[in-house]
Amino acid sequence: MTRHDSGILNTNIQHFKLSDLLTPLVNEFTILAERKGLGLKYVANSCFIQSDKKLLRRILQNLISNAVRYTDSGKILVVAKRHNQQLQVRIYDTGQGIAANQQKAVFEEFNQLDQHNNNQGLGLGLTIVERISALLHHSINLQSTLNKGSCFEITVPKGITVPDSEQAKTHSTADSSVLLSGKVVVVIENDINTIQAVSHLLQSWGATVYAFNNVDDAIANCPTFPDLLFLDYHLDNGATGIQAANLLRKHWQVHLLGVLSSADRTEEVRKQVIDADLHYLPKPIKPAALKRFIKQVLH
Repeated sequence: MTRHDSGILNTNIQHFKLSDLLTPLVNEFTILAERKGLGLKYVANSCFIQSDKKLLRRILQNLISNAVRYTDSGKILVVAKRHNQQLQVRIYDTGQGIAANQQKAVFEEFNQLDQHNNNQGLGLGLTIVERISALLHHSINLQSTLNKGSCFEITVPKGITVPDSEQAKTHSTADSSVLLSGKVVVVIENDINTIQAVSHLLQSWGATVYAFNNVDDAIANCPTFPDLLFLDYHLDNGATGIQAANLLRKHWQVHLLGVLSSADRTEEVRKQVIDADLHYLPKPIKPAALKRFIKQVLH
């Protein structure tokens, strides 16, 4: 709380499997749940998400801890549901529930759900959940019925899928956070979810990112020429990333380095990319491959 309030709590956005975080966390709390005679079930989910792993763990730890603490009988369920390009992580319990007129108040500092429960902390658990969620731009929702139970839900964006063989190499490390420090990257992509995923990844490597849906917006609104272009092949209205690269190079009179991504893996597309002096990366983007290219051309 002190670090958050003083503005020194920084985020480190990574792309990782939700199960890598939740499986050990649920295992820890299963022991506590069993001591109370409660069932604790986790429906495993192999989706990749993008978040700060340590901070998201703290949020989920607090939510599961509260579910165990305030449930006297029954069970607790931890599950993740896909919703568009997001994952909704839900913690259900069959506990005492929270009255409708108290559901906002439970996120306030030093507010304890049950004043008569001797097993109490400082009443900061849900305040920490609310503040860290806001810092990460993850929405928090609560549905609860008094004497029947509650469901806390946190929504996180889906991440870029990383093969298991490369996952250990692609977690953010000390050098990753400065990989693009001081560098400007222009992203031109017509899919908003891909823009968000790629922008988060590049920003986690230290880049200043300007993202646009088309080349005209990039020319009109980007304040400086970038160190690197990240382009989608198929843009709106029949335009291509290759055309965008040529227009941006002409506009700034600089031979810009660029990556062009596409789900089209034909030799014809690869040849066009090479002829345009761009680097081809197939979709879905593998962070490890992108990182290798950046190290080769910018370091």
